[in-house]
Amino acid sequence: MAADGFAIGGDLRVGRLGFGAMHLPTAAGSARDGAIAVVRRAVELGVTLIDTAYLYGGGANEELLAEALHPYPPGLLITTKVGVARSAATGEWRLDGRPEVLREQVERGLVRLRTERHALLQLHRVDPGVPLAWLLARSPVILPIPGTSRIAHLEENVAARHLRLTPEQRARLDAPAT
Repeated sequence: MAADGFAIGGDLRVGRLGFGAMHLPTAAGSARDGAIAVVRRAVELGVTLIDTAYLYGGGANEELLAEALHPYPPGLLITTKVGVARSAATGEWRLDGRPEVLREQVERGLVRLRTERHALLQLHRVDPGVPLAWLLARSPVILPIPGTSRIAHLEENVAARHLRLTPEQRARLDAPAT
């Protein structure tokens, strides 16, 4: 662990500089080979946190990282983000924080990254169509960070921390879509 590191959530130790994998090319060929070399070099240089996301190529970026680094060296944290999905109707990427979408992206990310658990999972952005309270009810270590430029929206976001879902509401939100 680098001397300039710190703990995330109390026990995940990382250095002060991570690596964002968003711009790495994933298509087969020399550009992909170069991307793999870049990722491996980042780890050699002491990078201990690499950030990826389902959005980056629909999971292709996660697959690239696994190809380059699996089995992961001790102390390396691969973090991924979920909550953006491609619309079947338009093909455009859009916020999608529905529980079934998040669950699918998490499970497929585990397969693509060749790991049994995500040590750190991030939500790209809060989907205004999903209640911010469902996220808070999922786990005591989930920390939504919604942004806004409107006071009314800010107040709505902050009010979610006081909203308590009933067991029936949680079960309904957790259930697969039919």
